[in-house]
Amino acid sequence: MGQGDKAVRVFTCESGLNPLAGYPNAYYKGVAQLGPHIVAIYQYGGDWFDYRQNVQAARDLYVSRGDWSAWPVC
Repeated sequence: MGQGDKAVRVFTCESGLNPLAGYPNAYYKGVAQLGPHIVAIYQYGGDWFDYRQNVQAARDLYVSRGDWSAWPVC
């Protein structure tokens, strides 16, 4: 399984691929269910519910860790 396939599997598990998951006040938000401690979202515009920004921040988190450990359930 490639990393793109794994990302789709994780995001499907986390949010059902719904970019509005967690709207409006949940701790974890967006398609990748990122929490407010994930500051990378701000370099992409800071909109937790923007699909592209959420995925870009999730990619940064994945790259910084080198694995999918930020999403332990999925």
